[in-house]
Amino acid sequence: MAFGRRRSRATPLRAVWAVLAGLAATAAVAQVSPVDLYNQGVAAFEAGLYDVAARNFRDVVRSAPGSGEAVQASFLEPLSIFYGAANGPAAAAADGYGRAAERFAAHQRRFPESPYGNQIWYWIGTARLAAGDADEAVGALQRHIDQPPEPMPPYLVAARETRARALEQLGRGDEARAAYDALLAAAGADTEPDAPARWLERAGMLLLADGRYAAAEDRFRRILSDYPASLPAVDVLFFVAEAKYFQGDLAAAAADFRSYLELFPDAAHRQGALFRLARILLEQGDLAAAQETAAVLDDATAADRSADSGTAPVAGAVGLLHGDLAAAAGDWGAAAAAYDRGLASARQHDLRQVLNLNLAFAHVENGSAQQAIASFEEAALGPDAGVGEAALFNRAVLLAAEQRIEDAAAALRGFLEQFPDSGHRADVEALLLDVLERAGDQPALLRLLGQIAERRRLTAEEEQRRGIALLETGDEITALETLALSAADLPPAARAESQYRIGAVYARRGEFARSAPFFRAALDEAGEDGELRRRAGYALAVSHFNNGEYESALELLEEVTATARGSWLAAAHFAQAATLYRLERPADAASHFGLAAVAYGSREAQGELIAGAAEGSASLARTWQALALFRDGDLDAARTLFRQLAADRESGPHWYRAGLASSLLEQRGTAEEEFLTALEAVPPGDPLRPAIQFELARLHLASGDLTGAEAWLERLSAAQPGPPLGAPRPPPLPPWPPSAACSSPMRCVCAAGCARQSTRTRSRSPPPAPATRKPVPR
Repeated sequence: MAFGRRRSRATPLRAVWAVLAGLAATAAVAQVSPVDLYNQGVAAFEAGLYDVAARNFRDVVRSAPGSGEAVQASFLEPLSIFYGAANGPAAAAADGYGRAAERFAAHQRRFPESPYGNQIWYWIGTARLAAGDADEAVGALQRHIDQPPEPMPPYLVAARETRARALEQLGRGDEARAAYDALLAAAGADTEPDAPARWLERAGMLLLADGRYAAAEDRFRRILSDYPASLPAVDVLFFVAEAKYFQGDLAAAAADFRSYLELFPDAAHRQGALFRLARILLEQGDLAAAQETAAVLDDATAADRSADSGTAPVAGAVGLLHGDLAAAAGDWGAAAAAYDRGLASARQHDLRQVLNLNLAFAHVENGSAQQAIASFEEAALGPDAGVGEAALFNRAVLLAAEQRIEDAAAALRGFLEQFPDSGHRADVEALLLDVLERAGDQPALLRLLGQIAERRRLTAEEEQRRGIALLETGDEITALETLALSAADLPPAARAESQYRIGAVYARRGEFARSAPFFRAALDEAGEDGELRRRAGYALAVSHFNNGEYESALELLEEVTATARGSWLAAAHFAQAATLYRLERPADAASHFGLAAVAYGSREAQGELIAGAAEGSASLARTWQALALFRDGDLDAARTLFRQLAADRESGPHWYRAGLASSLLEQRGTAEEEFLTALEAVPPGDPLRPAIQFELARLHLASGDLTGAEAWLERLSAAQPGPPLGAPRPPPLPPWPPSAACSSPMRCVCAAGCARQSTRTRSRSPPPAPATRKPVPR
């Protein structure tokens, strides 16, 4: 670029010396004229000393801001910074371009009438793009392009092409391609010779990346026909072959790759062409030719490290090629090693996905199940849905074969959710039914059976599974119908389980008169199954209790407590105590409530129940023990137990009950202290507060303190005192306790002698080969 100068033009070497001499003179002389500073800056620029030039131009603007040289220097300073970034260290380039863009903008603001004004937006946009800010670059370049046609803005074609490149960087491929097409349409006789071919090439590459292979091929062939002497025409045959390959025309692609390699033996895309040709030969089944081509590729890679990075295959893709070649030859050990080498260098997610899938199959062939499962897991996470489908299916099959039931169930469910229309759906559902049955996951089993029922009628075995699962999910009405229909065809022990579950439905609904016959039938048919007998006996006792048949309930509960342990023993004692309470035997009730509390605190019960549930059940039993003692007239023992409960729980009701016991024992001072403690523990608005205040008023009245009694009565306001504690409501029975042996209904059925096998051997086709893949990206 030539600039206006005040002195004769010097050679570059002389210019360097002139700059150095000028710098020395600047150091020696206090003041240097703006003209000299300007000329020194121009000389430094032409000598490639861009930092020195920028500094001199900046000094011109500072020392003579109103001079004519200042206008030019204000523009030449960012231009020097721009060229300094272009020719300096790569690490500092982005910062330099950014500073150049800011200084160009500053020149525009300072000198709005600058003679360089019609090119400022071009330089700002170009600098922004070089700095990595493609979005800002697009806007600035568009402003340059949109300038009035008179005078014609300089660099117009360059601005349009640079803007198209910026759009590419932003991922706006369609807009970039349209920009290149517009450049082609406006090309004239004065257009740079190679520019149209370059624009066709860029448009073709964008179409290729977008999967529009036929349109891409059309752009590339136009270069060959219209611009055969252009620089892009040298390598365009490679991209024609790429477009053919991605269109699935393997024969034509192979012919074009061979022609490219023959015509241009030293071409930049030699490695990429060899790689594609080897894969085509492998897909065509010509293993020997594919291996030979792969060997030539290895030699070319070792000899030429300067291949174009955009088309030379990455090491991961080469590893995949060698692994596939070894697998085709039946050498699964070599295949696994090659896939591992590919994964060590592969960074592209889709490439890593295919490598992991093929590595998993190699591990299966080598008998390394755990390694295969891990590789299938990695392959399932990739972006290609077809590869992910094959990975998920084969992983689930392998997990089931390895008896990892819960993992297999999760994998199969995930497969059905992700690939509802898969051709493997029937096999997956059949395998999942077996897996869910073994896992005891009844809700998931029910969902799957519902999905199957939408497409076909369920078998008798599936209906039985469905009935049991319906109980677990709370659909009692449908469960009753299903179980009742299937019960007649079941063996005795399994029929007993069905009867028990039907009775449980009615019991949960409060229809105890209807539940009792089913529990009796279950008990009668349970045979020697002690666990089922305990459940059926306890359930029948609860039904009798709620029907008012307390003696019958007590007889059954005595049988349960004689054989039960852990949570069953605790629940049986609690139910027996509640029954005795109803039979007006408070002393015996208190004894059994105490036994229930001890049983709930046992290690066995805590192992079967959640720790908090066991602790809460023990506390409830001790509370009713104290109430039974109170009702039996053992006020001192009841008060002691209420105090212990209050100390453990900080419970207002327990202090209130302790106060009642003290009051009846005529220990008024102690009673008042306990009532006051209860009042502090009970929150405002609690319905127990009026009862406590009433008892305090009654204490003061009994002591002759009318003023104190009146004060407590005033606090009652309109609240009514609660009923006395002498006749508490009977305690509720706890729900059926969980059984470690029957954590799922299906396990209980089979434990009771169900003839149905939980594990079946089915004839299955071997795992499918990997889905047809798109050509591996490089």
